[in-house]
Amino acid sequence: MRSPEPAPASGAPAGGPSAAPAADGPAHPHRPVGLFAAVLAVLIAIGGAYHFSGTAGQLASRYVRALAQRNLPFKAQTLTLQRAALRTTDVLPVYGTSELYCCAGSFNAGTFFNNAPTGFAVFNVGYPVTEDLFWAETFGALGHALRGKRVVVSDSPWFTSGIAPTAYAHTFSPEIALVFTFDSPLPEPLRAAVARRMLDFPATLRGMPLLSAGLSDLAHGGLRGRSAYLLLDPLGRLDAWLAQLRDAQQTILTIDHLAHPLPAKAVLRAVRQAESAAPAQPWWRRALTAIWRHLRALLGLPAAPAPSLFTLLNRGSSSPPPLNPIVPNRPRSINWNAELRTATAQVARATAGNPFGVLPHQWQTCSDIAPVGGPWCRRALQLYRAGRTNHDAQVYPIPQGWVQGVKRCPCWTDLNLEFQVLDSVQADAMAWVQPFQGALADHTPYSAPARRVVYDRYLAIAKADGMPATTFQTHDTDPLFMDSFGHLSQRGWVYADRLLNLFWQGRLGEVRAEMARGGSVDLLFPRSLNCPHPAWCVGVSNVRPLPGELANLP
Repeated sequence: MRSPEPAPASGAPAGGPSAAPAADGPAHPHRPVGLFAAVLAVLIAIGGAYHFSGTAGQLASRYVRALAQRNLPFKAQTLTLQRAALRTTDVLPVYGTSELYCCAGSFNAGTFFNNAPTGFAVFNVGYPVTEDLFWAETFGALGHALRGKRVVVSDSPWFTSGIAPTAYAHTFSPEIALVFTFDSPLPEPLRAAVARRMLDFPATLRGMPLLSAGLSDLAHGGLRGRSAYLLLDPLGRLDAWLAQLRDAQQTILTIDHLAHPLPAKAVLRAVRQAESAAPAQPWWRRALTAIWRHLRALLGLPAAPAPSLFTLLNRGSSSPPPLNPIVPNRPRSINWNAELRTATAQVARATAGNPFGVLPHQWQTCSDIAPVGGPWCRRALQLYRAGRTNHDAQVYPIPQGWVQGVKRCPCWTDLNLEFQVLDSVQADAMAWVQPFQGALADHTPYSAPARRVVYDRYLAIAKADGMPATTFQTHDTDPLFMDSFGHLSQRGWVYADRLLNLFWQGRLGEVRAEMARGGSVDLLFPRSLNCPHPAWCVGVSNVRPLPGELANLP
């Protein structure tokens, strides 16, 4: 028989839908477990991201010396590797263009200082048509990482018409632009000036509304601009941080690809596996998918674009050896005068008696020798054979159109901004501009007075910004100083190497007055009695071929 139910408590109804069952027990307050889990997940993600970024930085530091002279646009497009180079105590970053990798063989600074013969190695950063505006953005993005660090800027002398939009787009880096815009320590007026120049190239900002708006607000300034920028700043900093995470991932992928290149057999095997797994997809898509899966499994990383994967399909026996992080130091005493003699002799042999120092295969067209390329080479030779020169503009008038283009060039604004950025972040910097090939230009309308406009303007901007700089213009008419492509020759690089060495050792004071006059380091190259042509060993070369040698020139 069922026992009777207990009577309800006083004041409580005996039944009804509102009565809670006794088995449910006492009610508990609501606990936001989902919110706690979300916050914890975010903290774990942020911590993991910082750990990942730190790992990329450590890997970059380990391979800085190995990558120092490698011709990789990746080095200029991202910040992780550049920061690692600045942290490395025996590395001197040199920012420039194609001259950092082209020509001059073992005398090119990246190769000459590879084993740190005098206590440092040169870390080349740059690739063709890299201009000063891009470096101004880069130095602003690096910010405090540059404080007290030695860096060198190498410029080309083509300050004539400014940056072509296609050339700027070729070097543009969304990551560097974002970090510069939202996370740079530069003072607001300087950032605004750089932003105004960046807005002159709107094509690079398409698809990036946050960056475009941030630059516009910086450039316009005023109460309205500052207010709008402050509203965008948190999102901009987040976007810049995410871009640097992608940078860290690409750094890891690129270094691993160079250190552990996939052999050709592994690539073919991956292609076959992809073909059997997904026969409906195009062959190139299956190949890249298989290779990407291999790298993801190897690194344990999430999927992300990796342009270097496209090169894996063409790797073979001619590929460079795997990247070795160990680059031994080999200290030695350098006989700079002996190096200069050797380098000069190499250039003299290579130019085969050309009076202007032009290589034989380049003499056929002279198309790469700006601004005097093409038919001016033949006319220059005719004038030379006649024993005449236009050095002082006595044969051809000064090309006023070219001179006015030089004076109006916005690239001078970019150079000024670049020097101001380096000064603002307190970098220990030095700059140079390569000279014209004056030996050839002296027999064209581009006479010495016309070329002097570039040299004088460069030194004036450097002086105004407190930047130690030189133009090497005392070697303007040295036919063996420049390569035919408008880059320093072996002889030219010995002077540049000597200057880099003095800069690293803190001895620029010994040649500062000479640099301010546009010279180089002639005072520190003593004449040698063993030099077959003294003019080759010091100062401006007056080398001229024998009359019979000219007969071989077309």
